[in-house]
Amino acid sequence: MRFKVEFDPNAIWFLRRRCDEATRKLFYEQLERTKEDPLSNSQVFSDRKKSRYVLRFFPFGGFVAIFAFDPSDDVIRVLECRLPK
Repeated sequence: MRFKVEFDPNAIWFLRRRCDEATRKLFYEQLERTKEDPLSNSQVFSDRKKSRYVLRFFPFGGFVAIFAFDPSDDVIRVLECRLPK
């Protein structure tokens, strides 16, 4: 099953302003793999400041993309891109 993708405005800003073209390409390649199988192609992320729910993340070009997804609505929501902590 392939999931649709929605972006938080802050994630879009980060990709446009902080990432060069090669890093953006890595992001979209990893996102495509994640859309195919979110659970197998990402790792668990938990931060009570960000969400009371468990989120997921995938690494790309020295950064991480944090996202939420609910299999029942077929949507991956990219919430944030940033340096890993």
